Amino acid sequence: MGEDTSGASGAATRSELLAFIERCGPTEAAAVVTKDFFKALALDCFPPQVYERVFGVELVNEDPSPTLGVMPLGQVVFNVWLDLRKNEVVTRASILSALWQSRLPEFFRECVMKQADAPPTPYYEELLNRGFGDIPWDTSLHKLLVKADAKEVMGIRVNGSEAIEEAVFLDDSFTPMPIAKAAGIPLFVKKTRMAARPGDMFVISRVMSEPHLGHSRPEWLFDGALRPAVQVVLGRSDGVPFSDHDWCMLDEFQDQMLGNGPREVARSHFVSFAKCYRFRCTLALEALFPKGTLIRAHSLKKCPDLNGRRGTVTGKYVKGRVGVKFEGRDCVVAVLTTNLKTK
Repeated sequence: MGEDTSGASGAATRSELLAFIERCGPTEAAAVVTKDFFKALALDCFPPQVYERVFGVELVNEDPSPTLGVMPLGQVVFNVWLDLRKNEVVTRASILSALWQSRLPEFFRECVMKQADAPPTPYYEELLNRGFGDIPWDTSLHKLLVKADAKEVMGIRVNGSEAIEEAVFLDDSFTPMPIAKAAGIPLFVKKTRMAARPGDMFVISRVMSEPHLGHSRPEWLFDGALRPAVQVVLGRSDGVPFSDHDWCMLDEFQDQMLGNGPREVARSHFVSFAKCYRFRCTLALEALFPKGTLIRAHSLKKCPDLNGRRGTVTGKYVKGRVGVKFEGRDCVVAVLTTNLKTK
């Protein structure tokens, strides 16, 4: 069992932790402490002491007990968390969701009870013998980490050149991404408190490049020293998922548009870009087959009865396919773009 790790929040005392939560808000703070906790589990280490009891665990500064019977309950709980992670009963996302809803103790109990039919481990049996009532949960911190009122969408976290898909919670702290807004895409961005890769700081600055300026405003410029780059999260206000493939397309579009300096950018430029390039992500399909477009299907092998039939694009796009409502067909059919012709 390892020593406890230092957390991404940088908080060493409770007052520093409370200041961190106040500074970045409950939604982001909960994401940070959950990330720390899941990382600690992967390393077989306790999380930072300042918020270990958020997860019902507690590292007592004594030599490990030789018998389970007198082991502190917080250490028993930690070992049960290890088993739950190892058996893929919990994920970082599921723990975070429970924390946002202020129901982590209930979630933990539910996960433990799901293992009722599995071969019991010593820690699992010890926890069941003692019960769940005395687990050292820090319920006061649970209340401070409840998710703020926000709209949940699937978006991405940009950490330098890496784009990671995750749930994003849109609220008033987000701002439109300039190049996306100019191209008619309702994409919003927000700085986080988590540091980005120093060598990729220019990527973060590019996120907020203004087309008419050719660069970002001062508050989005980073020098790696006095102004280190931070990770950003992006999501669409219309609720449509935004993927890493969408991000690659948008980033390449921005590079093409602004590579030679300031210029005007419009939706028509993005549509032309989509027609010329290989992308088949949602952003591309929206541009090539907008909602309401009339089409005809051709060369379909699985549903040959639809060949030649007229249909209307529904505005749903999944895995390179376009959702189409055909005449005389009740359900929507997902069709590859190579099997569609616009009228």
